[in-house]
Amino acid sequence: MPTETKKETRETQEIKEHRENKKGSAVLTPNETPSFPVGLTLGASFLLVNLLVAAIYFHVINP
Repeated sequence: MPTETKKETRETQEIKEHRENKKGSAVLTPNETPSFPVGLTLGASFLLVNLLVAAIYFHVINP
């Protein structure tokens, strides 16, 4: 099955130029990744919240 190709339109080109010219944009491009400490912090907080919910569910902690 052949893959579809995206048709380049004037609007998408304007959006790309605006995004490139805008400094401090929060949108990550495909070749950028978040920093390691940010990912580690998010992962640790997600794990701690899930452990807290599990402890409450299994009555380890009775609020």
